[in-house]
Amino acid sequence: MTTGDRNGHFSTTRIEVEPTELQRAAYALTEAFGSPEGVDWVSVEVNYNALTGGSETESPLVEQGRSAASRINEALLAGRQPSPADLDAIRFVLEQASSVRELPLSDGIPVRYWQSWLIENWLPRSCIAMLTGDGGVGKSRLALQLAWALSGGGQWLGEAGQMPPPGCDYGVGFEALEASKIVYASWEDSPEQIRGRLYWLEQAGKSGNGENFKIADMRAMGHLWSARERNGVPGITRAGELLRATAEEEEARLLVVDTLGVANGASEIDRAQVGAFFADWAAWADEVDCAVLLIAHPPKTVGVAYSGSTGILGGVRAMWTIERVRRDCNGGCSSKKNCTCEPGFAYRLVNAKQNYSERTGSLWLTNRRGVWLESQGRSPDYGESESGEQAQDNADPTDMFKDAL
Repeated sequence: MTTGDRNGHFSTTRIEVEPTELQRAAYALTEAFGSPEGVDWVSVEVNYNALTGGSETESPLVEQGRSAASRINEALLAGRQPSPADLDAIRFVLEQASSVRELPLSDGIPVRYWQSWLIENWLPRSCIAMLTGDGGVGKSRLALQLAWALSGGGQWLGEAGQMPPPGCDYGVGFEALEASKIVYASWEDSPEQIRGRLYWLEQAGKSGNGENFKIADMRAMGHLWSARERNGVPGITRAGELLRATAEEEEARLLVVDTLGVANGASEIDRAQVGAFFADWAAWADEVDCAVLLIAHPPKTVGVAYSGSTGILGGVRAMWTIERVRRDCNGGCSSKKNCTCEPGFAYRLVNAKQNYSERTGSLWLTNRRGVWLESQGRSPDYGESESGEQAQDNADPTDMFKDAL
């Protein structure tokens, strides 16, 4: 500060000005980027939070951290607010630094590997599987019955003795898995509706364990996978993270997602987005030893078993489809117009894809009061049409996928 006396002489007095907290943080941020020992990321984060109040911005810009920190420092020394773009640049650098990690590599020494199963040759352990079928055909009930059986270590279908026993591991002979904890996540039905279906399963003699069977009501939780901002890259949402954390806390061996079309908020036809979804969930399933069963609707296109990119078929390790097959004329009528045959339907469960087993094929099913049961050779509801049965039994169960591949 400059002052004058009565004789007109001038003198200068220096007054020390204490820097503000923001100025201190900006200076420390600059020093953190310029440290001879390398960038001090802890100091960068602390001082960045001091400048922004710990708040997050949504659009990071590609800027060099050192120059951005210098501009922030200069702006505050000049009494100006730091540029939001510079603050975004610091956040971007922080994100890049925190995401850097070593890529885990494993050697390629051959070893004997044993695939474990929740349902032998049908549902592999720690993998992603999918069940498809037309709306109203009963796929949710079938998945619910499977989950209920696993929760009590019981049989899934089993009346005709064709279904394998509960999950098994062939690592050391035959070792049946014990009753497993299940998380059934529903975006369509309420817990009360699900418990009502479990009641009829129990009345029909299907063993389960209500303490092992957990229902996650996801109707108001939103998608488990979607973009967090418009035109952003889809990823796991907070609802998805919560569902995973819950399954891990319960030590679940199976997570049922009912249905995929509602749970997944990303594009089902974009191959890159589909691939990212299945890769991420497959890694999680393997890491925590929890199989994921996705229930999905097929499109309206005849002969196609699932809706969306062919990346879906590549992303699952097992896929089944439940079909309703209409009985044709038995051949005794003079013409289609004069056909007097009563229409009938059979239900067939097609084991269409298995990555870890050579056994596929199909089973005939019947539904008794909401409970699925195996049928010997054909469904009792199908009728006596030998030609219809033979045509279905000899059909290639993978034909439905040929148009999609």
